[in-house]
Amino acid sequence: MMYKKHISVFLALCFIFSAFSCNSEKENYESSDETETVSGAQTSVSSEEDEKSFAFDSEDDNSYELISESDEESTVSEEEIFESSESAEESFSSEETSDAVSNIDESSEEDTEQSLDCTSEESSSSEETSEEIDPLLEQTFVIYSPEISYDLSWESEGLELYNTEFRMSDTLAQKFKNQINSFSNAQSIMLIELDTNMTFAYSKDTKIATASSIKGPVGLYVNKCIDAGIISWDTYKSYQPWHFQANSTGTVQNYAYGTAFSVETLMDYMIRISDNQAYLMLKELVGAANFNRMMKTLGSSEIIAPGSNWGYITAKEMASAWREIYYYSLESESGAGLFDRYMHAQYNYIWRAIPQYEAAHKSGWSGKAFNDAGVVFADGHEYVLVVLCGRSGVKDPRSQYQFTAITKLLAELMVEYNAYKAENGL
Repeated sequence: MMYKKHISVFLALCFIFSAFSCNSEKENYESSDETETVSGAQTSVSSEEDEKSFAFDSEDDNSYELISESDEESTVSEEEIFESSESAEESFSSEETSDAVSNIDESSEEDTEQSLDCTSEESSSSEETSEEIDPLLEQTFVIYSPEISYDLSWESEGLELYNTEFRMSDTLAQKFKNQINSFSNAQSIMLIELDTNMTFAYSKDTKIATASSIKGPVGLYVNKCIDAGIISWDTYKSYQPWHFQANSTGTVQNYAYGTAFSVETLMDYMIRISDNQAYLMLKELVGAANFNRMMKTLGSSEIIAPGSNWGYITAKEMASAWREIYYYSLESESGAGLFDRYMHAQYNYIWRAIPQYEAAHKSGWSGKAFNDAGVVFADGHEYVLVVLCGRSGVKDPRSQYQFTAITKLLAELMVEYNAYKAENGL
C-alpha cells in the first residue's frame, strides 16, 4: 500500500514538472519573438505584430504591404510633431545624439511596405561606420550632368524663361500669375527640358523647407559613396533611439532598437516608402557635411545646416540634383538602378496632378505644404520638374491643392513647348 502511495506521489511530481517545463518553453518562445531577425523573405516578428494583416505584393518579391485600417491620410499637426521631437531630444541630448531628433519637417504619410533584409545587432557582422566618414572629405565624385547656364530670355512679374526663344502663350502666363499670387506662402518652381535646356522658373533661388524631398539628393549621394567603395550595399547600420521620429513615415520604427539594417534595405525604405528613420540612419552614416560638399559641386549652397536633420533648398538647387540623377542613370548601371528606385517611389504627387505622364520623383510634405521633384516623361520629352511650397502662411488645408494646381500648369507649359520644338525642328 505504501509502495502504491510512493508511486502516486512520484507520478504527480512528474506531471507538475512536465507542466512547468512546457510553460517555461512557451515563455522562452514568446520572449524570443520580441527580437526581430529578418533575412531574405523569412521574418520573426513580435506577437503584437502577428495581429496585423499582411498582403503579398507581387511587384516586389521580398516586400509586404501592411494593410491599414483606413485609407485616410494622417491629420497629425506639425506642432504635435515638433512637441514630440522636443521631448525626444531632451531624452537623447548627449553629444552622440546631437544630430538626431530635432527639426522634424515631415509628418506621418500613408504607410507602409516592408522589404526584408535586416538582422539583429547581435547576429549581424555589422560594418558599422561612424557618423562622419573621413574618406569622403577627400573624395571627388564623377559628375555626369553637363554644365548649364541660365541666360534670361523673358520675364514677366516674376515668371522667367531661360535659354530659349520660345514664349508661352499669354493665356498660360496669366494662369500662372493668378495661381501663384493666390497663395501667401513662398514658392520656388523650376522646369527644365533636358534636351534643349529651356528653363521656366519662378523664385528659383528662394530657400524652402525640404521635408522628405531631401531624400532624392541624399539617395544620389549614398549611391555615389557605394560607387566609390567607401560603403557597400552590405554595410550595416543599427537603429537607435535617436533615429526615432514620432508620428512618422516608414517601417523601421516598428523594429527594436539595436536592429541592424543593410544600406540596401535602408535605401529601399527611404526612397520607396519615404521612411524617416531610414533617412536619418543613412544621413548619419555618410555625414550631412559630406552630402553638402557633393551638392556644392553641383552648384548648391549649404542644404543641411550643422545639427539639423532636414534642410532648406531652392528649386534651382533641387533641379541640379535631379539633372545629375538623370544623366547618372544614362551613363552608369548603378545610376540606372537608382533611377528605377525613384520610378517606384510612393506618394507621387506629380503623378496625382498629371497622371498622363510617368515620373521618377521624391516627394515630401510638412504641415500643409507639399513638395515634389523629379524627372517627368512627357510625350517623348524629358523634363526636370520641381515644385516647392513653403509652410508659412498656407491658406488651404492639407489638400495638396496648391502643388496640384501649379503642376497642372507646368504640364500645359510642357505641351506648348513640345509643340514649339516640333514646329521648329528642335
